[in-house]
Amino acid sequence: ELLAFAEDGSSGAAALVSGTALILQDVYKQRYHSLPDAALVKALLLNTATDMGAKGPDFNSGFGNLDAVRAAKEMMANRFFAGALASGAQTSFRLDLPANARNLKILLAWSDPPASPNAALALVNDLDLAVTDMLNGQTLFPLTLNASPQADSLALPARNMPDHLNTQEQVVIENPATAYMINVKANTIEGSSQSFFVTYQWDTTGSLQWTYPLAPDNVFSAKKNLLRWKTTMAGNAQLAYRWIGNSEWRTISTIDLSKGYVYWQAPDTNALAQLRIITETTNFISDTIRISAPLLPMVGYDCTDSALLYWNSAKAPGYRLYALGERYMEPVQSTTDTMAFIDKRVSNKLWYSVAPLLGYGKTGVQSRAINYTTQGISCYIKKFTADLNGSNALLSIEMGSSYLLSGVQIEKRQPDGSFVSIQNVNGLLALRFYVTDPQLQQGENVYRARILLNNGQSIYSVAESVFYLAGQSYLVYPTPVQRPLPVTITAEQLANQQVNLYNATGQLVYHTIMRNLSVQLPTARFLPGLYFYSIFNAGKREAAGTIIIQ
Repeated sequence: ELLAFAEDGSSGAAALVSGTALILQDVYKQRYHSLPDAALVKALLLNTATDMGAKGPDFNSGFGNLDAVRAAKEMMANRFFAGALASGAQTSFRLDLPANARNLKILLAWSDPPASPNAALALVNDLDLAVTDMLNGQTLFPLTLNASPQADSLALPARNMPDHLNTQEQVVIENPATAYMINVKANTIEGSSQSFFVTYQWDTTGSLQWTYPLAPDNVFSAKKNLLRWKTTMAGNAQLAYRWIGNSEWRTISTIDLSKGYVYWQAPDTNALAQLRIITETTNFISDTIRISAPLLPMVGYDCTDSALLYWNSAKAPGYRLYALGERYMEPVQSTTDTMAFIDKRVSNKLWYSVAPLLGYGKTGVQSRAINYTTQGISCYIKKFTADLNGSNALLSIEMGSSYLLSGVQIEKRQPDGSFVSIQNVNGLLALRFYVTDPQLQQGENVYRARILLNNGQSIYSVAESVFYLAGQSYLVYPTPVQRPLPVTITAEQLANQQVNLYNATGQLVYHTIMRNLSVQLPTARFLPGLYFYSIFNAGKREAAGTIIIQ
């Protein structure tokens, strides 16, 4: 029955329609101090819709595309009648129009009671609409579709004839006279009566109204944007735009006025602009609109006392940073830079967004808001990993930002527990880089990244390990081992191997299954001495040896 266009499909379309219905309820409540009947809201939504496809209602697009502005205006103008009829009764309403009226639409709607289960006809109360020309006496019936369940029948255009299936009926007159009588008749009514509403609207000759974009709207730069208007005019016209502060109009294309819309590839910039439709008789200029693209805020670092936000550069004179207040995103800073600092000592706000400045006190579209503590960025270090690559260790580090950094060192743990640098990276040209260590020791090789700041401070990553077996199937270390430190067993391949530990007398004192490539044997529970281990794979012993616990 109704179309609504949304960037995210039917979910957004449903939100647009329900939101418009809520607006109509609010307009009515402000005037009458009560909520409107659902049938009145439905009548306004359908009658003000912009006809799409075939003329009149059809099974592809219903009554047309949602027009929230027009629906609200008609509600505020009180362009509706209300009534109630008992079975067989009828009533009439007179409608007078100006001489330049065009495209008269009259729609009857009511809320029907539910039919009995499995009833052959879903309609219970049948009302009929007819509109009579007061000058020549001609009567028009509503536009009615052929409901026969065949494709060719359903594709037929609507015809003026009585409708005994639907709870909304519409009469459309392209070139109306100046006076009509709207007749509503109760064909069959169950119960005492059936309430109803009739809403009406018309356009005027030579009128054109921009419907999108309007003043609050944003046109996305460097993308195709849908421009829409409503008009009673036909033929071709010229579409142009200009920047605010510049009197030069730039032609976009020739458009078909009757189509009501056109796609425009907006320039790749951030600015304020106006659109103009140029006809043979006059010009129709849009509101001042915004042309901008959403920025992408990111986290450079999240340290103990401060955090750094940054975003992509845009063709704009500056940027405005927003933070989430008690209810809304509120402006907190304007800058010409593409970064902003958050001093945690004076601000506890977590959610931020950013928008380009357009001049004249206006901003472009706001970016999505991000919580800077949940973006996977610690104090400068976004990711640090260590992986075995053949007989080498491949170390990967990704930074959130290089701001205020003097360099990065990759360090390796020595047998005595200290760390020494194996490679220095100065003058960072990229936020992600790789380091290779070909000098692997048999067993566990431990690495960390050291971030060097300009002020002399250092920030360390968490330690990452690479296990190198040097061609062996299993590696057991350390041995001897000092209680309560564990003994680690690392396998070249994982096959759910079984590990048995025996004491010096041959008694089984511990058993486990390898669920990972490495497993640890606890030593705190055992007395110092000599122990024997065996590793079985599918019942076959693949490795054996001794462990000394001290």
